[in-house]
Amino acid sequence: MKWLNPRNWFRGSAEVKRDITYDQLAALGMVPARLGGEARPVSAAEAMGISAVFCADRVISEDLASSPMCVYSGHRLEEGAKPLYDDPVTQLLQRPNPEMTGPVFWAQLQHNANMWGFGVAEIARDRAGRPRELWPLESHQVRIDRDAYGRLTFEAPEYSAPVPSGRYVKLDASDVLFLPGFTPNGSVGYQLLQTARMTFGMAVAAQRFGAARFRRGLSPTGAIEVQGELTPQALENMRQSWDALHAGEDNAGRPLLLESGTKWTPFQLAHNDQLQLAELSEFLVDEVARFFNISPVKLHKLGRATWSNLEQLNRDHVSGCLGPWITKRDAEVDLKLLGPGRHCRHITDRLLIADTQTRFTAWQSALTAGWMTVNEVRGREDLSPKPGGDVLRLPLNQAPATASPANPTDTTPEAPTDGTGTDSPGAAE
Repeated sequence: MKWLNPRNWFRGSAEVKRDITYDQLAALGMVPARLGGEARPVSAAEAMGISAVFCADRVISEDLASSPMCVYSGHRLEEGAKPLYDDPVTQLLQRPNPEMTGPVFWAQLQHNANMWGFGVAEIARDRAGRPRELWPLESHQVRIDRDAYGRLTFEAPEYSAPVPSGRYVKLDASDVLFLPGFTPNGSVGYQLLQTARMTFGMAVAAQRFGAARFRRGLSPTGAIEVQGELTPQALENMRQSWDALHAGEDNAGRPLLLESGTKWTPFQLAHNDQLQLAELSEFLVDEVARFFNISPVKLHKLGRATWSNLEQLNRDHVSGCLGPWITKRDAEVDLKLLGPGRHCRHITDRLLIADTQTRFTAWQSALTAGWMTVNEVRGREDLSPKPGGDVLRLPLNQAPATASPANPTDTTPEAPTDGTGTDSPGAAE
């Protein structure tokens, strides 16, 4: 458990100086080369070479990056909060810096959080302390420590032109957008490359084994045993005669005619199906999915997915897998980029979009019940508003049961008193 403490990662005891990054440790040869064992975590390049790991990391990162983030007025728990599309922080979330768009930035931050246990980005502020730019940092290059008061501190590599200068710059925690994963100590999350090293190592070893077997491609069915020792010339003559008699499609099934003193011994080798490489690959997909807390369906393992439950699986993906990350990202933006009276929300409607028939049925129900306007429905379908479409339409049969009916307005003129049907001076006479 000491490895999970960020102080022990880089500020070790006197015997082992760890005031360097993990990449520098590997370059110094301080990491054993044994793969899949407990000696070291699998490198990021090896882990991303596993298709299930690459797919899980990409799906989580890009799904979250494709969900727009918007600043809303009021408290998070306040009802009827209004989106602030023109808020500077809303614009910053969509364009964090001059070089990156929002989807690229947030996908990079989430990728580091998935693999290294935390994502880090530097907040560049103006002289008034307002956030102006967000610059992502690679997590494995960032040093994390605690000061004398126990507060988290960050050190990022300093860059001179396009290359790092070798020096580190201290960053205040308030100027760092910090996204930890599932954490045992409230600060840095579990490093997946360390925690799942056995599973990832097994996957890499299986890939190497399968590639080596198919690359060599030699599956002899048996051996010819010869009594005594053959000279090199005799061995070459036997090989040539064997190829001439039994090699090629024309000689398939020809019976063997062995000379005296020779014996045919068949091999009982394990075939590819007996090695269960396909079953092992299926098993590893489920194992990787558990570490990422993602459904195997999102890793293109569609064994239990049908057209009828695909929408429910998408909802489970948003609530079970992406939901915890969304909560952490919103809370970090509220803490570091926003003040009181504003909060950030992810808009996940695009991830939960249903089929056409289901959507139209839902909109019809909302319009009939009177809790959505026509323009609100059109906005959800990316259609322009219509005049008069901002009025709620309430059904006439939904009035409260205790309400008395309104009295109709009597516009009938008073009836004449003389029974003649006219009201004239002559009749009065």
